[in-house]
Amino acid sequence: MSEFTRLAGAAAVVVLLAACQFAPRVPEAPPPALPKTVTVASFERLAWPALPATADEDWLALWPAFVRGCTPLARQPAWAGVCGEALATPPAAEPATGAQARAWFEQRFEPWRVRALTRTEGASSRARRPGGWAARCASKASPSRCSTA
Repeated sequence: MSEFTRLAGAAAVVVLLAACQFAPRVPEAPPPALPKTVTVASFERLAWPALPATADEDWLALWPAFVRGCTPLARQPAWAGVCGEALATPPAAEPATGAQARAWFEQRFEPWRVRALTRTEGASSRARRPGGWAARCASKASPSRCSTA
C-alpha cells in the first residue's frame, strides 16, 4: 500500500469522524403549565322542612337502625353524646310513633346541605384554602367537636 493511499484513508477516517460529531443539544422549553382544578365544599344550614322527602320517611323504622349503628359510633367523641343517649334509652321510652322518632332526631341533629364547588385556576394563580369551609358537627350534642378550619 502506498504512502498516499494510507494518508488518503486516514484523512477519510478523520473527515468521517468529524462529520459524526453531535451538535450540542438545545434544551427544550418546559411545557406550559396546565390549569389546576380545585374542589372545595360549601356548607349551608337548612331547616328540617327544607329537606327533600323527609316527611315521607319511616322515622320509626329509622330508630332501631340508628341505635344499632350507635354501638360502634359511641366510642367516637363526636358521637358519644347522642349515641350514648340513644343506647341508654329504655325500651319503654323509645319513640312509639314516627312523629316521636322524627322529633327525637330533629332535637339532636342539624341538617346541612353540602355542595362541591369546583373551579379551574390559571397557571399563575395559587390554590388557596377558601375561607368559610369548615369541619362541621355531627350532632348538636357535641359542640366541642365543631371547629372552623
